[in-house]
Amino acid sequence: AATSKETEADTIRAAEIAGLTVIGTLAEPHAGAVAYQIDQFRGKRSILVYDFGGGTFDVTVLEQHDSEFHTRSINGDRCLGGDDFDNALAQAAAAVIWKDHGIDVTKDLERWDRVLRESENVKRALSARSSAPLRLKSAFTRHGKTHDLALNMLRSEIEPRWHPLVQRSIQVTAESLMTAGLRPKNLDLVLLVGGTTYIPLVQHIVENVLGQKGRVEGDPQTAVACGA
Repeated sequence: AATSKETEADTIRAAEIAGLTVIGTLAEPHAGAVAYQIDQFRGKRSILVYDFGGGTFDVTVLEQHDSEFHTRSINGDRCLGGDDFDNALAQAAAAVIWKDHGIDVTKDLERWDRVLRESENVKRALSARSSAPLRLKSAFTRHGKTHDLALNMLRSEIEPRWHPLVQRSIQVTAESLMTAGLRPKNLDLVLLVGGTTYIPLVQHIVENVLGQKGRVEGDPQTAVACGA
């Protein structure tokens, strides 16, 4: 699957290097749609593919005629993804450390990287639970002594930090709908693709804005690969 015409040639070269014979390429939104087996539908309908990955956000409006898909609009934010949610959570942890100990853990690049990586694990856990522990050995140093980090992260306290990120994706989605000449009520189906769509806040806002529950099946994180 290729994200755009610009990356199609690179995708083909990568496949050939891997020893594959390239018959054709498939746009990522189309691949995501195929992963949900909606290509077996007979009729005409409008579909929005909301693809929120780890590093980028993409939204595509498709028009389906039986098993054929036609792109009506495509938009995205190349600087918005799940990594930003990790950073927002890590910043919340850093704020607690600063408040309690007067240490700015973000200044120590090695330890800050560890906080970011653990924040990703906590983010994943918060998709299924209302709270999750963030624990790190030797998380920071104060007065020459290293200290462990043990915080209980609450989803309700983190979601306000995530809300602006989701709203950025909604703005991009609105622009894509306007380009396609559609309103949310004109959509027959909303597909959620990408690992970030696991987050309950993302699902909730998408449903509220678009007026229907986004369809999630299997593993959204691997939907594009499976569809391709």
